[in-house]
Amino acid sequence: MSGMTRGGDKRLRVQLVWATRERERLLAPNLDEWLGRLLTERCEQIGCTALAVGNSSDHVHVLLGFRPSMPIATIAQELKGPSSRALSARIARFGWQAGYYAETVGDADALVEEVRRQREHHQDSVPPESWEAYFEPGA
Repeated sequence: MSGMTRGGDKRLRVQLVWATRERERLLAPNLDEWLGRLLTERCEQIGCTALAVGNSSDHVHVLLGFRPSMPIATIAQELKGPSSRALSARIARFGWQAGYYAETVGDADALVEEVRRQREHHQDSVPPESWEAYFEPGA
């Protein structure tokens, strides 16, 4: 996947991760497809491209492309807010934890399947990932 889009403008690639409040395991597998569509559509509405979306029971990953003029904080807010409201209509006491983790990505193609397979990835016994320290109590 090239960093160029129509018109030749550069697009940045970032993986955003955020977690449920207190890392509660509230995201059931039956929500995965719906949540993926919701976040993909929201990306389109704000002028980003969702390259991949995935989640496990307590966190979400969104791999996206966007114009350099868009602040990452704005993108995170625009994805977390509407998804929190939509999930709150389906899950009692739902909420996202404050903050997010953002990591720039050079080769987005290499991460697409990893992001999409988050639920499977976290069913296995895996060592903590770099982003997880940002969502520990007291962090």
